[in-house]
Amino acid sequence: ALVEALRRIGPAVTASIVSLGADDPGARRLIAEVLALVGGTGARVTLLEWTRDAEPGVRAAAWRALGVIGVDERAAYHA
Repeated sequence: ALVEALRRIGPAVTASIVSLGADDPGARRLIAEVLALVGGTGARVTLLEWTRDAEPGVRAAAWRALGVIGVDERAAYHA
């Protein structure tokens, strides 16, 4: 229900979700997974940064999210 509500809000919610990861690096894996479910295309730059995170689970979740959201030219280059 929460994911569906976030989807209905749309792109306006993406920045708020991303800011949680900036404030709490320990939550980045979960946030990346939520962004994949919500389809936060506005999070591509942040997710690309998280692909270089020290935590392997965060890196994997960021790449999965990018795969679901869709990659732009920059992310395709790094992939």
